[in-house]
Amino acid sequence: MVSTYECPEWVRFNLPVLVGVNEDQPETKRRDAVHRMMQLMREVGPLGEQISEVDVHDLSNLAVMLNVDNQTVNLLLGDQHFRKRLQNFLKNYPGIRKRLPDARTFDVRIEGQITALEGEPSGHQTGE
Repeated sequence: MVSTYECPEWVRFNLPVLVGVNEDQPETKRRDAVHRMMQLMREVGPLGEQISEVDVHDLSNLAVMLNVDNQTVNLLLGDQHFRKRLQNFLKNYPGIRKRLPDARTFDVRIEGQITALEGEPSGHQTGE
């Protein structure tokens, strides 16, 4: 028999879906992956409310699904400076969306640069 748990209406969960962890992995690898996601979420603070998924397949290159302006985009964040990179992307996204409306995956690992990995081939945007 499967037991179910009904959450009270006042309970609210704000954690994103964690991708890249499975039961076949050693416990230490799973623990490291969860710690990296938690580090990311702590560092980005309230901006984390826009993150719906964190992919930890590669701990040296975390990827997130971000909800911004009624769009879902994928960001390759790397392994450091998560808040700074996310802020730079959000600041520049309105201009990027005008130039590359179909782009949905972006590489923000190089400081001050945002590179569209999908959409128009000229999808390179320099930020601050």
